[in-house]
Amino acid sequence: MTARLRETAPVVGGVLGGLVVVGAAIVLLVTLPEVEAFFPPSSSASPSASPSGASSPSPSASPSAGQSPSGSAEVGLQPGQLAPPLEVDRLDGGTINLAALRGQAVWLNFLASWCPPCYDEPPRMERYWQRLKDKGLVIVGVDIKETREEAEAFVKQIGVTFLIGIDPTSTTEQYWSAYAMPVHFWIDREGVVRSFAFGGIGPEQMEAGLSTILPEEFPTPAPTASPTASP
Repeated sequence: MTARLRETAPVVGGVLGGLVVVGAAIVLLVTLPEVEAFFPPSSSASPSASPSGASSPSPSASPSAGQSPSGSAEVGLQPGQLAPPLEVDRLDGGTINLAALRGQAVWLNFLASWCPPCYDEPPRMERYWQRLKDKGLVIVGVDIKETREEAEAFVKQIGVTFLIGIDPTSTTEQYWSAYAMPVHFWIDREGVVRSFAFGGIGPEQMEAGLSTILPEEFPTPAPTASPTASP
């Protein structure tokens, strides 16, 4: 009997030992979160590192405040580019087709009643048109994202008589990248965009644009002498 116990003792001891190891592992798994709470990971790891090990972009990598809405430094058409097609319903009947205006200097303005600067600019544009319409200037305003009734009420309020077209679906706005309202384009007699400006402009900017398509009416002024220059 004693010999048999001696033979089975290593087996029993091995089983008990294994159970002890398994039990210890279970206890370790259960208590691991608590252990980590007392001993957090080393702070030497970079806080910007993602779980995959790749660094996340820093705040300075985001687009700058001066960047254009389209994500590019340049918005819309650039001087020297051929003007895109433009054909819209005319507010007082018929259509306005930019191609049919080839041979004339065109000032194109996208506007709408929901655009605050669009109330100040058109009356000033009207005065330029009355002055220069016999010199070959055509001004075209395109009302964006409004019904005919809304456009009629708006034009009546601002009191202009130059050509007004309507584009309720804003299709032309997309062709011309005219997303910052209002926007102006000056197009020469060959249909080439010579200048553009985004809204809230005054007479100085208007005349700068006009000088690119009617240089004979708005010649480039000679540079003025510096006040500190010697006589």
